[in-house]
Amino acid sequence: FGLSIQEYNLKKWQAENPSSSFQETELGPMAFNPKTGVATPVTTPAGTPLPGGKPLTESQGNATAYGMRMQSANDILDKLAKETDSFGQNIVRPPVIAGVPYVGESLAQNLPSFLGGSSGKQQQVQQAKTNFITAVLRKESGAAIGKDEFTTEDKKYFPQPNDSDAVIKQKENARKLAIQAMRIQAGPGAKNIVTTTGGWAVVE
Repeated sequence: FGLSIQEYNLKKWQAENPSSSFQETELGPMAFNPKTGVATPVTTPAGTPLPGGKPLTESQGNATAYGMRMQSANDILDKLAKETDSFGQNIVRPPVIAGVPYVGESLAQNLPSFLGGSSGKQQQVQQAKTNFITAVLRKESGAAIGKDEFTTEDKKYFPQPNDSDAVIKQKENARKLAIQAMRIQAGPGAKNIVTTTGGWAVVE
């Protein structure tokens, strides 16, 4: 009849439970009992959650994929932000050497770490930043990303030399807000955009 297995199972469940209303949510199909006011996941006879009946649209699928990348990158940065390098400097917050940031600049990337180049953890920071920024820009435009555009996003979302603590916190919240916006665009796919602890990071 042109129905997927998921759609067939959902229609069958609805026919067997006419007193309950049904709605697709970011957590999967949910049944609402108007008599008790309780919402519960739709399950199979074996008790396992029933998959959603509608596949993600192309836009929702893209938002899910990009949102997962952004959340993963932010998790890495949150973890590294609690660590310091051999000079006692915060890993995520770049220091300044002779006026040149030594995370993210070609000089720093090409020098060995003992001469002021990027350490392994600083390279992790740069990779996470790149992953986050390219996910944001690919979702917004889908076009090739220019150097100036990348630099602008870097300054928007990540600590720069001489940023105050208040500005760094503001940028942290900007990243979380961008991830939340991606969850909204992902629709049912939002359930896949979670932190490594399984929850949702929220703006403080």
